[in-house]
Amino acid sequence: KSLVFELGEGLSGIAAQKRQPLYIKDTSNEETYLHYKGEKQEEGSFFAIPLISHDRLMGVMNFTRPGIDSFSTNEIRLLNSLANQIAIAMENTRSEERRVGKEC
Repeated sequence: KSLVFELGEGLSGIAAQKRQPLYIKDTSNEETYLHYKGEKQEEGSFFAIPLISHDRLMGVMNFTRPGIDSFSTNEIRLLNSLANQIAIAMENTRSEERRVGKEC
């Protein structure tokens, strides 16, 4: 099931609005953590990464993990790199879909 957050809504929306990754070490102390809009009650660490390509916001990737401060610096760096590659792939796919659509 997909959840949609508006810009500025919850941690995902804040990360999207600011266009910056957002790492929360302990969600139990974070009022803006919305627990998947009440779908799941999870505590732990939360990491939101905006997917941006050519200055276009494509979406936000979220990661959660039980435990306080449970993402290492290396994992955060790796997830940021992965998000950048995913955003580029999404943009390339959309460009190809538009190109193919024009040919038909």
